[in-house]
Amino acid sequence: MIDINKKTGLSVYTSGEYFSLNMERHRLDACYKAKEFLNLFIPHAKENNWNIKTYADVGCGSGDGTGKVASGITSEGFHLIDAVGYELSPHIEKVHIEGIHFICGDFSQCGNQTDLVTLFDVVEHVPSPIEFLRGVCAKCKWIGIHIPLDNNFNNSFRNLYRKKLYTPGHLVFLDIPQALTLLALAGIRVVNYSYTFNFNWPTGRQGTLAKLAILPRRILAKINPWLTSRILGGCSLMVIGETENGWSCCEINEYNMQ
Repeated sequence: MIDINKKTGLSVYTSGEYFSLNMERHRLDACYKAKEFLNLFIPHAKENNWNIKTYADVGCGSGDGTGKVASGITSEGFHLIDAVGYELSPHIEKVHIEGIHFICGDFSQCGNQTDLVTLFDVVEHVPSPIEFLRGVCAKCKWIGIHIPLDNNFNNSFRNLYRKKLYTPGHLVFLDIPQALTLLALAGIRVVNYSYTFNFNWPTGRQGTLAKLAILPRRILAKINPWLTSRILGGCSLMVIGETENGWSCCEINEYNMQ
């Protein structure tokens, strides 16, 4: 466990300690997050003629998800010419994936203007999340965000919030309306979202209680995903949205087509 008394704020990430302890979790879940994002994003992007040439994955972790999203976008006919992964942890300098350029740094400070940005399980780790999101949005048109729905009965009844401050380092605990409101306050226009069920992923099946909860979670998720997220947990939200740069671009394109 990370000693939060010794490492606070972003230092736990910039030191590399967080990812040395959690890298395997990132690798195990990366393909699931990428698949959920692509399933939601591709149909909407095609329907609305979004032109995706540049892509940045902010807080890219192991980089596996970055590569899967980039290859998925390309395979669907988008002419992606640049894909970059940004990470504060120095381990990223040793990651090599064909077609992806990795940068150890803060996207808001050192990133270039890009069409699409993804943030998979990043926002909940960041102090001042609205300010952080505004900084990211200033440099992109469209954004994909994966947010754990930690505000539920299971976590409350078991008093898990203090533990989550340490591991996995969550600072923000949200349910669905709160997550959507947070994004709106940050200047993001949500255009679509879907539930993701982490209990079906490799890391969601670790531990005796998690394994026992899989069946009731699956049954309830088929009946009512929202109720699952509020009572049993193990759910997250995958969101795609437009920033001000994105909807301004769409307005210009619509004007030119008239």
